[in-house]
Amino acid sequence: TEFDLAADLGVSRQTVRQAIQRLRQQGLLSARKGVGTRVESRKSTSSYQFSLQSLTEIFQYASETVFEVREEEDVAVRGKLATELGCRPGRVFHRLGGFRRVIGEGNPIGWVDVWVDGRYASIVKGVRVHRSAVFSLIERHSGENVVEVTQTIHAVPLTKSLAKRLDAIPGEAALQVTRRYFSTGRRIVEVAISTFPGGRFGYSMSLNRR
Repeated sequence: TEFDLAADLGVSRQTVRQAIQRLRQQGLLSARKGVGTRVESRKSTSSYQFSLQSLTEIFQYASETVFEVREEEDVAVRGKLATELGCRPGRVFHRLGGFRRVIGEGNPIGWVDVWVDGRYASIVKGVRVHRSAVFSLIERHSGENVVEVTQTIHAVPLTKSLAKRLDAIPGEAALQVTRRYFSTGRRIVEVAISTFPGGRFGYSMSLNRR
């Protein structure tokens, strides 16, 4: 346990937690709900490893990384974009575009476009650095609760514009992760579209037979 490790090593539990976080980022450890923390490898990987099984792990991901906003605008979405976000045409969203970085590391692991329901735009406008999940900020200031999150993952070629931003190779394989956050009544509160160049991000999940 964290308590035992802290006692054996003569450090605080917070130090143990931070060490475990860094080892997870390097792909050496994995943490799964109901299973615990286990050693996965003795050699570090170059990509950020992420496991998602609950909203709690989204909070964990947000605490291990930072979202640096570089662009923001109000957009009335239509056509292909409305279909991609999963909403009706003409609905207004506030878009936040920026880098996702692992805390303590230099290069970004990817680019993120966060589309926030226009009703909550005032909550996120002007916030340049997010060190926690954007949806949690919306929940705290609006009283709205996210009750469901859906996720889709696609392999996509990296566009020239994103490749330039991320210092990557245009056309190389990238992982695109789209998460849609719903409140009661299945109204979309937020859509986050993250694009990670190959080798910078890993995704893992576990399935249990019941």
